[in-house]
Amino acid sequence: MSTEEKTEQASEQKLREARKKGQISKSMDITAMAGIAVCLITVMVLAEQIGQKMMAATERIFLLAPEITPSANTWLIGQVFEDYLSAAMPVLVMAIIVGVMFNLFQTKGNFSTYPLTPDIKKLNPIKGFKKLFSVKSLFELVKSLFRLSAIAVMAYYIFYEEVVYLPDVMGYAIPDILERILWLLVKTIVFFMLIMIPFMMFDIFFQNWSFAKEMRMSKKEVKDEYKSQEGDPEVRYKRKQAQKEMREKAASLSNVSSADVVITNPTFIAIALKYNNNTMVAPKVVCKGRGPIAKKIREIAQQNQVMMHSNVPLARAIYKKVKLNSEIPPELYGQVAEIYRWYFKGKEKTNKG
Repeated sequence: MSTEEKTEQASEQKLREARKKGQISKSMDITAMAGIAVCLITVMVLAEQIGQKMMAATERIFLLAPEITPSANTWLIGQVFEDYLSAAMPVLVMAIIVGVMFNLFQTKGNFSTYPLTPDIKKLNPIKGFKKLFSVKSLFELVKSLFRLSAIAVMAYYIFYEEVVYLPDVMGYAIPDILERILWLLVKTIVFFMLIMIPFMMFDIFFQNWSFAKEMRMSKKEVKDEYKSQEGDPEVRYKRKQAQKEMREKAASLSNVSSADVVITNPTFIAIALKYNNNTMVAPKVVCKGRGPIAKKIREIAQQNQVMMHSNVPLARAIYKKVKLNSEIPPELYGQVAEIYRWYFKGKEKTNKG
């Protein structure tokens, strides 16, 4: 049975899952070029210090030469290694830092251990054979051949003239030799950048195109993902109920201006109560909300001179237990009665004033 053709662009959900698995479009050419360029620039900037360290190490070898014996030369090898490593350390450190930074830049800080997870499917020889002859592998082969050819031409062009002057250089003083090497480094960096930038740009374009193609989805996958995101009927019902409640709360804001009193948390929750002894057994919650809606309730109450009273436990209890447009339950009568006694006293003082 043939698989359905993948013609649809990857959804945000699939791209997020791919990121979790460490699958991100990135160009290794950027990291490689940046690492080599920074190494060459570091050598150029620190050429004098590196040269002095290497000269000191070489001088030490010649000075200690009489003391070297075939049976006791291990210490000298260790010393030479330490001296030369010390001279090259700034270059190695910069290469590591640049490599890490450019990888983080391309992956936007994404870190995943999924590629390290053992997977028996990775040992499938048929899949491995297909990858060997894939478009991506062919592209990498052709790119490497062209890049190698370009670097070879660059090396020939740069060093051909230097070979002619090599016998003369043998008679130069060491500072003059280092200066000549520094000039060669500058020349190499400039030509290297000019050659690698086109390869790098083309590789970025290809990697983005290849990743987008790998992430494509079939129409069936798009439908299945949509169904998966929608969830079961119970989840959809709860979502619709939550949306309905939000609409009702927003619509109920018009009732705040005619409410008797607003009970607050004091800032996070607001409850508007209304009581009519002819039609109601107990005060009714005509509007309630939290966060932005609570703020709006307080603003409307203030604009319409509706009295507000802060009672954290009562505000929380009403918000949690009483639905919108429902009356206060009997267990809260006592606390609400205290609020209304305060309300009537305040109203009486206002009328007398």
